[in-house]
Amino acid sequence: MPINKITATEFEEQIRTAITERTESHDTAYGPVKDIVIAAPAQVFETQNDRIRLVSLLISLINSDSFTDADLDALVFNEGLTRSEGSHATGVVTFSMSATPAINAVVQRGYPISSLPDTSSSSTVTFVTTEERTLDAASASSYYNLLTKRYELQVPVTAVVSGSAGLIGAGRIKRALRPLGLFDAVTNTNATQGGRDRETNAELIERYLIAILGRELSTPIGVEKFARDNYPDVEDLLTVFGANELLIRAAEEAGAVDAYVIGKQTTTQTDNLTFFGLGQLMAIISPPLVSINAVARVSPAATYIEGTDYEVVFDTSGNNSSQRAVEGIKFLATMVSPPDAGQIIAVTYTYNNLIRSLQAGFEQDDTLVHGRDLLFKQGEEIDIILEASLRVTAGFSVSTVTSLVQTAVLTFINSLELGEDVEVSDVQGVVRRISGVDNFIVTRLVRDVAVSGTVDLAIDDSEFARIQSTDLVITLI
Repeated sequence: MPINKITATEFEEQIRTAITERTESHDTAYGPVKDIVIAAPAQVFETQNDRIRLVSLLISLINSDSFTDADLDALVFNEGLTRSEGSHATGVVTFSMSATPAINAVVQRGYPISSLPDTSSSSTVTFVTTEERTLDAASASSYYNLLTKRYELQVPVTAVVSGSAGLIGAGRIKRALRPLGLFDAVTNTNATQGGRDRETNAELIERYLIAILGRELSTPIGVEKFARDNYPDVEDLLTVFGANELLIRAAEEAGAVDAYVIGKQTTTQTDNLTFFGLGQLMAIISPPLVSINAVARVSPAATYIEGTDYEVVFDTSGNNSSQRAVEGIKFLATMVSPPDAGQIIAVTYTYNNLIRSLQAGFEQDDTLVHGRDLLFKQGEEIDIILEASLRVTAGFSVSTVTSLVQTAVLTFINSLELGEDVEVSDVQGVVRRISGVDNFIVTRLVRDVAVSGTVDLAIDDSEFARIQSTDLVITLI
């Protein structure tokens, strides 16, 4: 915030104003006349001191609630930083038809689709396709889904609005805002991803402090600064090097440095892979793998089931969770009707494109550090289960307090960064700050559905804790 110079004349005017701010009844009804010799200048100087202290707080970045967004934006601009306005959620929608197409079915770039109205607010979110895709009539059989018995074309989309408003659950983006043409339905099989909200003051301060500490890309802080400045979906990043036990590839690869990331840009892709035999790894083209969505033989058509016909294989080497990972599927020796050697298998899967974007971004001429083998990896998400008993203070709305508790717990746990443990006392501390909570007892806190008990959960540096709303069970007592 700017500090304007106050001249002697202006101080005189302020003091004169302070002196005249008297209540005439003081003279007759309340005794002594107001002190206009010492008190008036003191008030003026106190006001000026408050302005100076505010600047001091801003420079030291203490008590961020004391200054405005504009003040902070102006300060961090000194380091070339600007506040991130967030990112748009992305996803994949499936256009489908029941009849065999006689001509090519095209989805144009920029085609709008809306989500169904939210049950509580009736609001909708509009998405647009980001690529033009064509369902080729000549090879329509390769688009046929044996499970749904429909011809399907997958098209990437992005939300029109930025932020978490674009995070929509599976099966809810299905309102076409233009005629569908040859298609007769559209929906999203998976939830949308990304969609970070506008950067808060606390997040901007954290990034500013990183900038103050260093910009050099050969340092861990330099890597984090560049990544978080240029890739808004990066929520946290940890660089490991040297003798760190997480760096299991260090012995074989000179200059090895691993960077674990919280953040996703999930993309769905179908690879047509050649089957060579049972037990042979059929590696996907675009790791790191998030999930396998479907496996089918192209011709003659057949659909395969995970666990019965094939298993998903994740890389466990030092290249795990990176774009160098070698992972995919293996057909089981026990499957009943295996494909013939040489047949084409369509493997539809989801991968984390943020990891690939980061890897490419740090291998450009202006970002590459020679002698360092920097490898980006997706941090391992640890899904936890929390059960608790809640007693609401008499006179408070049970439903309102319960909702506040659920929101507070979900927000706290889902904001934890890499390596941050989940401790019972921290969860209780978050809940007990809510008015109307009489008692809150955690009865189960585990990271394995088969385990019971309540213990503090230790999270490794390459891991981060997350909890789904369905895994948070609160029982009223």
